[in-house]
Amino acid sequence: MIRILSYSTQLADHLKVRDALKGIEKACGVGINTEFKIDSVFSLEIIDEFMRKAAIEGSPIHLILYNEKVTDEILALLPDNSPIICLKGFEQSQKSSRPQQELIFFHTLEDTKGFQQLVSKCLQLQSLRYELSYSQSIDYNNRLSQSSFIEILGDHLNRAFVLKHGVGLILFKFVSYGREPKHLKSMTYLLQEYYQFLDEYLPSGWKLYTFGTSDLGLIIDDVSCRDDFDAMLRHVHQETNKFFSNYGIVMSIDMGVALSEDKIVDPIELYNQACAALSVANRKGHGFIEYYGKEQERSLLFSTKVESDLKQVLIDRKLNVVYQPLVDLNTLQPRGVEALVRWNHPTLGQISPVEFLPIAERINGMNELADIVFHQAFDHLRSWKMQGLNLYMSVNIAGQQLVSGKLINHLMETTQLYNISPTDIDLEVTEDFDLNYIDPIVYQLEELKNLGFKITIDDFGIGYSSLHYLSQFPVDKIKIDQSFIRNLNDKKIKILQAMCNLAQFMKIETLVEGIETKEQLEMLKVIGTQYGQGYLFSPPLKADNLELFLNQFKPHQF
Repeated sequence: MIRILSYSTQLADHLKVRDALKGIEKACGVGINTEFKIDSVFSLEIIDEFMRKAAIEGSPIHLILYNEKVTDEILALLPDNSPIICLKGFEQSQKSSRPQQELIFFHTLEDTKGFQQLVSKCLQLQSLRYELSYSQSIDYNNRLSQSSFIEILGDHLNRAFVLKHGVGLILFKFVSYGREPKHLKSMTYLLQEYYQFLDEYLPSGWKLYTFGTSDLGLIIDDVSCRDDFDAMLRHVHQETNKFFSNYGIVMSIDMGVALSEDKIVDPIELYNQACAALSVANRKGHGFIEYYGKEQERSLLFSTKVESDLKQVLIDRKLNVVYQPLVDLNTLQPRGVEALVRWNHPTLGQISPVEFLPIAERINGMNELADIVFHQAFDHLRSWKMQGLNLYMSVNIAGQQLVSGKLINHLMETTQLYNISPTDIDLEVTEDFDLNYIDPIVYQLEELKNLGFKITIDDFGIGYSSLHYLSQFPVDKIKIDQSFIRNLNDKKIKILQAMCNLAQFMKIETLVEGIETKEQLEMLKVIGTQYGQGYLFSPPLKADNLELFLNQFKPHQF
């Protein structure tokens, strides 16, 4: 069914539209048996609600016929993703508030044939945009933004709806173990090879897209046969494992799957469902394929509320920062603190950063979140310096902040505001960005290092690119992931020793997180780790409690 929305305050106008659309099925020429439904709306204020309701019912609006004189102010109230034919005049300023100018048309009802042809053109427009979106599917050097990917997903959904097909969305997460083989040119090169391999391997109708900083998605246009879809998905999973195995890399691939099944037409909702499924797959371990279902639905309802509330929290700046001491393992004296963001939700209680930080990244809120952390952390550091406490401050930097290109100015402005020296700031860089961005990232890190900031690679050893980053980045310190000291055995101790030896050879400091027992502490001291943090010394503390901890700290108790 193709649904057309007719707006006017006058019943006579709606009747004229219906008369003019007679025979439109022949004029449209979409080549399929199509039912046309014309909805008449008499109030501008309910158009937005009408559009949402239509989407929920699984029958999106394909075209709006606007029977009033249209201005920029009115266009701002109308949806951006549906073509609009203005029937009684169109006044538009040079600075239009509507971003999609190609979807606005003007025509009168007097020329019935011309009007029908224009309607046909509009209905074909979504299919045209859908085809054009294919040209962006595999562009290794120019990834789509997340919003562009979701827009393209919407194009696929619109076309599938007209053809009465279900759409499948698959999101990937890769985790590699071990070192990069010496013969490998680079992980960037390998991923490009993989994208090309997968694109050639996939059947028609399975379209591969790279987007965000490190995301990979598959959009499947027709999931009418669920058994065939399931079988092909398992093949993709197996062939992906074989591909990386051929290069000597042990790669774990998790997949989150969401299906439209002729019901869901909102691309954001379908994308969020696939994200929820992927999150459940991640929690189960490694190498899982997870379909969106009841468990994921609960997760999605939670994340939807968290996302909505987080947007307001970022505006109101109602996040708090706590501090965990960083201890010199030789002297057992605190030398610094790590700033950790916390969110105490009024109804949900404490929400883990593991849950809300990915959402902040998804809504492009990492710069705003970092601004809250920087201001609180640097203000406290200034206060502690005035009290004679000689500490450095460690703050986490996400890939999104580096890719945005705003980090250097942001840090310099904030340190100057609080009269803090960059030499007192340690930047913990996570590995959550695409190696395609490595050149501009390396440039920014080198600039930051030249300004006096220290650079630490966070969660060292668990990502497939750790050694690559170590060779490329201007690194001062590596922070070894806590997984290496949990359930200690001889193999883990040898790995820890090897990482410490490598760091020492490269004149790089080492810090191990997650220290909880004296046995772990003694082992780390023996192998030569310089710094550590963990609940053995202290949990993350509020600023006032940290001051009390520092004043009462006694090294001999460890």
